Amino acid sequence: MCKTLAPWFPSSTMGYAATAPSLAAAPSAAPSATPCGPAPRGRGRGGRPGRSGRLLHDPGDDGTQCRGDRLPGRSLRVVHLLRCHDVRVCVHPDDTGPDEHGEHDEHCELAVPWSAIVLPDSSVLVSERDSAKIQRLTPDGRLTSVGTVPGVAPNGEDGLLGLAVDRRTYASTTVLYAYFSTASDNRVVRIPLDAQGRLGAPTAILTGIPRAAYHNGGRLAFGPDGYLYVTTGDAGTQPNAQNLDSLGGKILRITTEGKPAPGNPFPGSPVWSYGHRNVQGIAWDSTGRMWASEFGQSTWDELNVITPGSNYGWPTVEGAAARSGFIDPVRQWRTDDSSPSGIAIGPDGSVFLAALKGESLWKVPVNADGSTGEPQRLLRGDYGCLRDVLTGPDGNVWIVTNNTSRGTPKPGDDRIVRLPQSLTG
Repeated sequence: MCKTLAPWFPSSTMGYAATAPSLAAAPSAAPSATPCGPAPRGRGRGGRPGRSGRLLHDPGDDGTQCRGDRLPGRSLRVVHLLRCHDVRVCVHPDDTGPDEHGEHDEHCELAVPWSAIVLPDSSVLVSERDSAKIQRLTPDGRLTSVGTVPGVAPNGEDGLLGLAVDRRTYASTTVLYAYFSTASDNRVVRIPLDAQGRLGAPTAILTGIPRAAYHNGGRLAFGPDGYLYVTTGDAGTQPNAQNLDSLGGKILRITTEGKPAPGNPFPGSPVWSYGHRNVQGIAWDSTGRMWASEFGQSTWDELNVITPGSNYGWPTVEGAAARSGFIDPVRQWRTDDSSPSGIAIGPDGSVFLAALKGESLWKVPVNADGSTGEPQRLLRGDYGCLRDVLTGPDGNVWIVTNNTSRGTPKPGDDRIVRLPQSLTG
């Protein structure tokens, strides 16, 4: 039996109860009954033992593959074993959580989660790429499905991808924006939510984004200017990135009606920046500076500062090239070490990048002048592939794993993990 703990979401006093017990202190159970605990010991692909003798699996993104075992040889605490079918939320072993609340032995998993966003009421919406379902994690720790997005046609790395809400207008207009792949294109839709928070019928606001099995971009976010930003990939056709008449290989900036936003650098066009291969993470710091993560092909993954109208070089260059007309990344990594997807700005102003193939959370300090400090590699190999990172409703950094995409995930994958501020700063 797994321990069930009270919800971790902040109460009206923003306080937390006493430290939770670790799973190691829970009554004995079969490995499958404690999916947030250490992985069962076994042999990996082709009979090879994994590191520490744990099971290996081989998920990934953008053609990359994850490696190694997925959890350290230490117990995780379960913040709340949700009475649901689709998610299990854990905390890092160095974190503290609320006191013990009860116990049950349901098995809760997310199936290929892609995007997680926090709503103004402190609940969290999570998209599932292949099922096209959207799950809602409520402030009291319950998980409910809000519906399935119609028209999604997953194939390879496409499907239901990014989610966003306009927090400034959400109280009066409860609308969700989603990016997904159909049989013919990638598109952005607006979906009304009813009084119970369930999905209504979607309305397409931007269509014709190139799609393919890989390089679909897919992240959505409202910027501090109130406009919706959309990341797209080159869809495997490299010239798309430099073609200003193509929506592929770009960051787009649009209104909530899908029109080019006022002030865009190319009149009548939604294009905000171009020369991108596959951007899957965008975020803004407290100064309004825009950051983006980008998958490289085989040499360099990138963290960029995005400025309107700028050309980031793909496919002419990959990584820093110091060539006139192109903007170099502020940080770059070998593709084996990163393959970054979602990004977030942490409580201390650092940029966090969720790494798929690199199986890590990268923290990039940002100085007062906007320059970056030496990147720090966190959680290396601890949780497998990381798809998304966000600031949770409690102010802590949360991560979303992506181990059910390919390979053999262990019991409990995929999961959302709440990290302690002692780790993230």
